[in-house]
Amino acid sequence: MNRKKLLLFIALPLGIILLLYLLNLFVKQKVESRLQELDSDVSYADLDVNIYFNRYRLEDLKTSQDQFSIGAKKVIFKGVSYSKLLFDGALVIDELEVQEPEIVQIRNRKKGEKKSSDEQVKIKRFFLSNGTFSSKESNTADASVYLRFPEVNLKPGEDMGNLQFESYKVKLDSVWLKMNAEHYINIGSAEAEDGRVKVSDFKIASFYPKPEFDRNIPYEKDRIDLKIPRITLQNLTFNKLNDTLHLTEPKMVISEAFLEIYRNKLLADDTRRKPLYGELLRKAAVKLNFEQVQVENSEIIYEELVQEGRQAGVIRFSGVEGEINHLNNLRDSLPEPKVSAQANFMRGTLVTLELDFPVFDDLSSFRASGGLGEIEGEALDPFIIPVMDFQVRGEINDISFNFYGNDDVMEGDFTMDYDSLKVELLKDDGTKKRNILSALANLLVENKGEAGKQEHHIQVERNKQRSFWNFLWLGLRKGFIETVEQF
Repeated sequence: MNRKKLLLFIALPLGIILLLYLLNLFVKQKVESRLQELDSDVSYADLDVNIYFNRYRLEDLKTSQDQFSIGAKKVIFKGVSYSKLLFDGALVIDELEVQEPEIVQIRNRKKGEKKSSDEQVKIKRFFLSNGTFSSKESNTADASVYLRFPEVNLKPGEDMGNLQFESYKVKLDSVWLKMNAEHYINIGSAEAEDGRVKVSDFKIASFYPKPEFDRNIPYEKDRIDLKIPRITLQNLTFNKLNDTLHLTEPKMVISEAFLEIYRNKLLADDTRRKPLYGELLRKAAVKLNFEQVQVENSEIIYEELVQEGRQAGVIRFSGVEGEINHLNNLRDSLPEPKVSAQANFMRGTLVTLELDFPVFDDLSSFRASGGLGEIEGEALDPFIIPVMDFQVRGEINDISFNFYGNDDVMEGDFTMDYDSLKVELLKDDGTKKRNILSALANLLVENKGEAGKQEHHIQVERNKQRSFWNFLWLGLRKGFIETVEQF
């Protein structure tokens, strides 16, 4: 090999290396220049550019724009399309990887104006690992939303702005958010992958125990304690149409839920109007189309304090099994939502409920029917004594009802079948019988000591400051009272 060929053999690779180095340096300077030109403040500890492997890395990134401040240990861009950038002016990136991101939203910051840009940006896959997100009203306020995510893996579709994804996988291992001034929501963990969703240890809890809760509310409110070990969804799909979120799901299952509700009726009334379920769905900000929501092996306890110095009345439903079919608020969707449920009431008596309501009926009409199986009168003591100041002795064989109503009035049939039923009126302390009044009441019982059955057509007007369940309770209460008034 002569000298010229040797020099060429050595110079050519060195020239290529030098060219790559200079090109790498040029691209790095260009990237740094573009970062400085951005509207948001951007700082970082180091920028590494490797055009040979088509890889860019930022370390200790910090940036903020509008309401968001973002920090990350590493941000890595992989697979930049140089041909798209040079010939089409589009920035196309195969993968964006963000390690240990910390995303903070400050809601009282003003949003900047959106600026139009001729440059198109497309990222084919996002991967975030070991990150956190929090949201708060101001820099000095406590976070009202906090979540930690070990993994977020997104492959956007053609229209990511409308929440279209070719595939996605999200894992959360801690979620906390402030629900209102008295309650918060906590989720132990959640996973979502291409429609399959599993939520573990979902909780709604109060910041305060019962006595302190009553002291911290301006009027009567429900104190809620809800625990759900498992929630699963089979094939959740979501998208945005006309800036409205749409959720579609064939089957959602809620397993082993425990719900305890406490209300102090001695406090001032909440005078705001309470819409019925049809109106609530009709005016919901999110559009739903769930074919079935199933509740299995759950429990509900309701406590109501109505007299000073007395214990709260308690109603307990265990072994709750229920379905909500066709839960939707889409105008063209049929059939209408229908609720079917059964549970063990108090000491194991079967109770059933059927409820259906057309969502787009402006009168908020509904139909509610159901029944209560065989139960001894004393099983009703935990609720009837504190609330109604009497007790029932004997055996109730069956209670059934079939009501229909709207936002103004409810009417229908109430039937009670009983054996040897006695009514015993109590004194104000709820413990001693008013013997004379009880005797007078029972003198009026027809066929005393024998089986009896009564049917009443009832009608009640709705107090629109109360919920649907209060409305239903008024109907049942009136039917029960009209029955025992015959005694």
